[in-house]
Amino acid sequence: MPSHSQGKFAIYEEGRLQMISDDPFPPKGCNPDLCFSFRIEPQLTESEAQEIAKKLDIWELLCEPYLDVDMPDQLCFAEESLMRKGLSMNTNKRMHWVVGTGLWWNVFAWEWVSLDYTDVKKGWRINTGLLAIMLLPIAIPLWGTYGSWILLSIIGMGVAWEKFWTYYINRLEQ
Repeated sequence: MPSHSQGKFAIYEEGRLQMISDDPFPPKGCNPDLCFSFRIEPQLTESEAQEIAKKLDIWELLCEPYLDVDMPDQLCFAEESLMRKGLSMNTNKRMHWVVGTGLWWNVFAWEWVSLDYTDVKKGWRINTGLLAIMLLPIAIPLWGTYGSWILLSIIGMGVAWEKFWTYYINRLEQ
């Protein structure tokens, strides 16, 4: 397998291709929040890469950075595939943040093979349950008046969060 410094690298800034380079690092003066590079696979044509990107699950690509491994080639491939699916740099970052809210538990599980929608959904449900448990000391004294509404509101917001982002991310894939 070639090292990270071999081959050609595409340098993207703000979601647009800026240059092709032999250096894997973005040039000086490039905003690190808006600039990234990935290795171009010379054996794939653009149409082949586009076909591969269409077949990949958007949830697995968004979950890639949260795996408990350090594989820059896979991260670059995931970012490239998301760009090929039509996600802008800002949308990509926003979706990574949203998916990350459901994958914080991976710090304890150390999943290193694959993460997908079921893992994100599990994390969002853990978040809702933990928030409801943390609010129990407030809700119990108020049970006759507002306590039950507090707990039901938290559960309802958790369900709404899960449904909205599931719908939104699945629409990005179409």
